[in-house]
Amino acid sequence: MCWSESNFDDCMVLTTLTATPMFILRLAAVGYSIRLLNTGVFEMMEIQEHSAFFFLSSILTVGLVLLVGMLAVTVALWGSLLTPWMAG
Repeated sequence: MCWSESNFDDCMVLTTLTATPMFILRLAAVGYSIRLLNTGVFEMMEIQEHSAFFFLSSILTVGLVLLVGMLAVTVALWGSLLTPWMAG
């Protein structure tokens, strides 16, 4: 098991640096953002390189689950709340 001594500020810096290329270049920067995340997790959490891959995989999995969940909630709300207003 590996433990990290990272604080909240370091994690916020990693999140900001990872998300910035995606805001600027949209889909073209997904690969670069994943590369930054992989490098940042290894460096900032001070863990072994093979453990960083598992952290990266879990971070990406949680992100994708949240994205799909937000899309499902958006579709459900759009279908139930906005349909009566548009039909009337």
